Amino acid sequence: MKYGVNIMVWTTRMNREQEALLSRIKERGFDGVELFLSLNEQANIPEMRRTLHPLGLHRATSFVLPSDANFISTDADVRARSVAFIKRCVEPTRELDTGHWLYRFGEELFSSKKYRLRWLAHD
Repeated sequence: MKYGVNIMVWTTRMNREQEALLSRIKERGFDGVELFLSLNEQANIPEMRRTLHPLGLHRATSFVLPSDANFISTDADVRARSVAFIKRCVEPTRELDTGHWLYRFGEELFSSKKYRLRWLAHD
């Protein structure tokens, strides 16, 4: 079994400034990290890859669909926004050489009436 941690516990930033944090994660016995992709706060992907590679940490990316995007909406425009958003997240995931990505339906995480959490894991 392998163990990983989501670095959102400490930060949402993905840049070289996180090198000390990532080193501590590795030293504490974790096998990998989950990196949050925010399209509002762009990550320096080549820098993160150079930082992660020597540590040998496995990586997965995650992101939250914005509230105006939902794959199961009855509105075709809303579904199209979901697809467009995912396409924008695929490239940085590929560049990080993760092999894995996760997403959550953002609007449903914060709904008090309908608390449904949906996950998609893809290899």
